[in-house]
Amino acid sequence: MSDTPVFSAIVCTYNRPALLKEAVAAIRRQTIKNIEIILINNGGTPETVQHLQEVARADKRIKVLHFQDNVYSADDPTKYIHICFNAALDVATGDYVWCQSDDDLIADDYAEKMVALFEENSGCTTAAGLPVIIDFDGAIMDQIPSGKNARSRYTPGKLVAIDHLNGGDLFSAPGAIFTIRRDLLVEAGGFHRSLENSHLYGIVPFGITGFDESAVLYWRNHPAQLNKQSSGTGWIGIDDSLDLLKDWDIETRWNVFGAGVARGFIR
Repeated sequence: MSDTPVFSAIVCTYNRPALLKEAVAAIRRQTIKNIEIILINNGGTPETVQHLQEVARADKRIKVLHFQDNVYSADDPTKYIHICFNAALDVATGDYVWCQSDDDLIADDYAEKMVALFEENSGCTTAAGLPVIIDFDGAIMDQIPSGKNARSRYTPGKLVAIDHLNGGDLFSAPGAIFTIRRDLLVEAGGFHRSLENSHLYGIVPFGITGFDESAVLYWRNHPAQLNKQSSGTGWIGIDDSLDLLKDWDIETRWNVFGAGVARGFIR
């Protein structure tokens, strides 16, 4: 890692300018000095594009990637992850990469605490904070019980992934939450459509994962969430998960833990 590690934050947006403004403002307030902010205009609405242009002019840490047409289909709601996020990964220069939804927020010291986890432990390959659920207006609705993230500051990622498969209490989050070393994310295959599973089962197991419960991700729960809209159409993402097993050859990767463990995971 570099002497002055850089944290890359990626946000993809289309038509939630009010929530986007909150999300971007929180990232711009981060206490860490070395931060790169990559905002993806996924064929956004005029108000969305206007805000992206304004913040890019105001803050030279911001890069904006523009897609003229919205990369989304009700029949294929996760294709934007593979296309848009990997376009951002291609231009990212940070040592550590974090992606979030445009309707979520991170505490002002979130990035600093994530970088600290990596820098304190050279074996740390992924890191996460504690998710707190908020409503559309930002009021706290619920906090994931601490007993559902009952892991220490550093834990072998293999233990976390296997425990989660077995319904244990080492890890719980309502969505993607891991910050990942950029070199390892690229080596693993970048961002996969099955975003959460690719992180938890394709990257986390092969290193040490860091956890700081004082680093808060405010995860917004509201009716306009993409996953809720997709679920309403009957989409459940099984094909994405099956594709992950094939695309990343997960069984072969897991063979380092023993053939029996690998076969058990696939089943």
